Amino acid sequence: MTTDSAPAGNKSLTQLLLAFGALGVVYGDIGTSPLYAFNETFFGHYPVSRNPVDIIGVLSLFFWALTLVISVKYLIFILRADNHGEGGVFSELSLIQSKGRKTPVFVFISFLLAFGACLLYAEGLITPAISVLSAVEGLAIIAPGFKSAVVPITVVILILLFMVQRIGTGKISRYFGLIMLVWFLSIGLLAVPYIIAHPQVLEALNPVNAVSFLFTHQFHSLFVLGAVTLCITGGEALYADMGHFGRTPIRIAWYFVVYPCLVLNYFGQGAYLLADGTVFNGNVFYSLAPDWFLIPLVILATMATVIASQALISGAFSLTQQAIGLGFFPRIKIVHTSHELHGQIYMPAVNWLLMAGTIGLVLAFKSSSNLAVAYGLTVTATMSITTFGFFIVATEVWGWRKVWVAPVIFFLFMIDFTFFTANTLKFLQGGFVPVVIGLGLFSVMWLWNWGRGKLGEVYRQATLTLGDLFALKGVEWQGRMPAKINFFSPSPVVDENSQISLSLQTFITRYHMLPSGLSFITVQISPQPVWNGPRVVKYNLPEGMISIVIRYGYMEEIKLAEILERENIKGSILVGDHEIVSDDSSAWHNLKVRAFRNLLRLALPTYRYFGMRGQTKIIKEIMPVEFTKKTAFLLDVE
Repeated sequence: MTTDSAPAGNKSLTQLLLAFGALGVVYGDIGTSPLYAFNETFFGHYPVSRNPVDIIGVLSLFFWALTLVISVKYLIFILRADNHGEGGVFSELSLIQSKGRKTPVFVFISFLLAFGACLLYAEGLITPAISVLSAVEGLAIIAPGFKSAVVPITVVILILLFMVQRIGTGKISRYFGLIMLVWFLSIGLLAVPYIIAHPQVLEALNPVNAVSFLFTHQFHSLFVLGAVTLCITGGEALYADMGHFGRTPIRIAWYFVVYPCLVLNYFGQGAYLLADGTVFNGNVFYSLAPDWFLIPLVILATMATVIASQALISGAFSLTQQAIGLGFFPRIKIVHTSHELHGQIYMPAVNWLLMAGTIGLVLAFKSSSNLAVAYGLTVTATMSITTFGFFIVATEVWGWRKVWVAPVIFFLFMIDFTFFTANTLKFLQGGFVPVVIGLGLFSVMWLWNWGRGKLGEVYRQATLTLGDLFALKGVEWQGRMPAKINFFSPSPVVDENSQISLSLQTFITRYHMLPSGLSFITVQISPQPVWNGPRVVKYNLPEGMISIVIRYGYMEEIKLAEILERENIKGSILVGDHEIVSDDSSAWHNLKVRAFRNLLRLALPTYRYFGMRGQTKIIKEIMPVEFTKKTAFLLDVE
């Protein structure tokens, strides 16, 4: 979204409205961290002693983590790495791929960024579980008898949350900003009296206290940093959602609302411990609230955590759509829930897998404190990868001088890497769960990319051009069949030197004739989120043939049926259906071939993904392909 052409007054108002909306989508995750982050430090699995020096030291770590990682790294640097306004790790990948390099280093970087995206899925599983659990745990403070009901209530809330995804959240989302504004103001104001009563807590602003804490506690400080990580877990979501609101509104919302309110609340929790206040049920956050405000705060916290969960779920949908558009993930069903906004989508398969995984985590870990142990490792790994990706984008794509960029990025990367190292200590206590999830998703992406690469080798071997079409050796022409058939072509067919599609070559080899009406259809997915050029380009070819090239951005809904109708392209569509076989060279190779074959079966057929829903007759041409260790080739057809 851009407001560059708007009058100054309207532009400012638009930016403020977008900043208001960002509160409800971008900052839900990081905004609900005060529910559990500070508790984990002093009442978690590796608690710090509650003496004034340690309280000030821990608070200093919280403050400087928010300042350096979010305020400086993400808000000043990372948000610059947008791809036509869209953010997220896949935007960095698109920018790098736009250089067109295929060197081993760039291939490695591409897969590293794809792995970072897989780790974001793991975060998307944990965030709803830990956020809703931590909010509902407030019931145990109101009435200790409710403690046994925390998990069942959490599961019910999560089931309802995932069930409503199919109807879309456009109408509900307009209220998200208001609820989150009330949330941030409430948690900020809640802390003010305690800070006024104990102003010594402001000593935490001095970074010397953070450094002193790390040196004093040495190895144990790594466990503390693992808990401090929880206050910055929404950084990647902030970057991924940039396309919805823009860079400036996100910065306005952070610096004027989110950042000050978060700092106030953390300092208020620290001041409460300095006052040696009674901590109910090991929860400092809820202990700040007066009795009359406790029930409203639990309700408000539950709404805020549901909003935070919604943002992560919607982000998982968008992330999957981008991965499909970039060729890193099998095609799956996408339902658009809004006629006005193409970005509002619903993916049934992703939704139900997320629900199963999230509820499974709640049932397995049972409390936000236990889940906090599993949280952090994947987040910090993704943050480190994003920082590294930004360095590549800045130096290789934008041409920034390495001598100036390297010291700054190295400093920020070392902060990320320090947090990552601290969280590796939690691997056996539960941190392995999101890592396994991320590795599983990455395996799917790698396998899909490998299989598509093999199929690409088959297409590269098929060098028949349009000019060669009537001079095929071994083909005795039987004339033209009285039918109009359209063929998908991976590359545009524009003249006699253009390579024709493999499905057409298989068709004429098998039937020894051509259809009387023949059209080539090429759908190209641009690395841009939204294609701004001509949607359709048509070419008139010899012998009455037609070729049309249709272009989309990787985040757009493909509506091929509408375009074919508008362009008056009649007839059936012939699609190639690959029958993958292996050369039995090794057990590992055969396993990969079988796995890729299963992915092909699960993936949405090309014609359906392109928006063909029964409007046109589909003819499938079976193309047997053999995968060997070194290459792949098309087998002879009869």
